Amino acid sequence: MSPCPRNEVCGDNSGPWWRRFFASPDCLWLGRFPDAEVSRWEAKQVAQLVGLRPGMVVADIPCGPGRHMPTWAEHGCVAVGLDASPMMLRLAADTISRTGADGFLVAGLMQQLPFADATFDAFLMLFNSFGYMKDDEDNYRVLREAARCLRPEGVFLLDTRNRTTEILTAPYRELDTLLDGRVVSCSSRYDTTTRRLHTTWSLPSTGEVIYTASIRLYGPEELAEAFEAAGLSVEAMYGDFAGTPFTGDHAQLVLVGRKH
Repeated sequence: MSPCPRNEVCGDNSGPWWRRFFASPDCLWLGRFPDAEVSRWEAKQVAQLVGLRPGMVVADIPCGPGRHMPTWAEHGCVAVGLDASPMMLRLAADTISRTGADGFLVAGLMQQLPFADATFDAFLMLFNSFGYMKDDEDNYRVLREAARCLRPEGVFLLDTRNRTTEILTAPYRELDTLLDGRVVSCSSRYDTTTRRLHTTWSLPSTGEVIYTASIRLYGPEELAEAFEAAGLSVEAMYGDFAGTPFTGDHAQLVLVGRKH
């Protein structure tokens, strides 16, 4: 199964920024998606952090191109991936087919999951996929939906950015070259009022904006409070998938919670 042609935007081109960004193969390069070897290592580390066991039903939401699902399936888990991007679901289907692993893919939205209550033993939200929604209420709805779909004592893992480090390292302006040879300029700015990081990719030759992103960055305390409000108790905070205790200078923030 092949992704869309590079000059074609697949799926809905209207609505929130993430629909357009994740409808194009360009996002795989601009988003710096890890390769298969790194993805396999990440999946194994996540399995250790949350205690995955054979027979568990595991949600990978959003699943993107399905980088982690085959490893969890090999571990004996039932892996279920959901994504709003038709292109990502096609890539995930390719990944699962190529590895020969079992997995289930569903089209849907994180803030309105098409699953019954208490469906999953573990709910995994990886690769900085939180904070995409237009406001805090919609972002918190994502957490409430995750908690709703977890079984009692089910485990939830959120992999996101450390807000402080992200603000300090976000590119003011840098050039990148896409696979088709186009040079794009990437620039970011942090809005202290909305606490969102806005990123724009444009063509230097014309100034035309081709992609945008706007992500609400949350601090550890905010996330802990949001977890509790959603019915999730925070059990651990890590600065990486290796399980290093989180400190303020980590680029990554990994929270592990459990349903009340």
